[in-house]
Amino acid sequence: MFWIVTLALGIATLVTALIAARYCYKSSVVPVQECEAPIASIDDAPAQHVLTTDVNLIGVRAALNESSRLNKLAARWTGVSALLGAATTFAGMFH
Repeated sequence: MFWIVTLALGIATLVTALIAARYCYKSSVVPVQECEAPIASIDDAPAQHVLTTDVNLIGVRAALNESSRLNKLAARWTGVSALLGAATTFAGMFH
């Protein structure tokens, strides 16, 4: 009878580990929005080049924020998976 608990905990550990891996992967492939460079030269339109750089930095910052958010979720799911793994081990001891 106790083997059912061990099996259920093992499956829950697997599921939470896969969720954590998914968030970890998603955090590593967050796209960065880029702005196209102005057609004019920097001598002709320096303000356009500065604005383009500012927009690109905003895109990088937004991507970093999203990556951080996904990493936080991955860490939480990894913690849940570790706790379930420990519970599975303890449950297996009484098997």
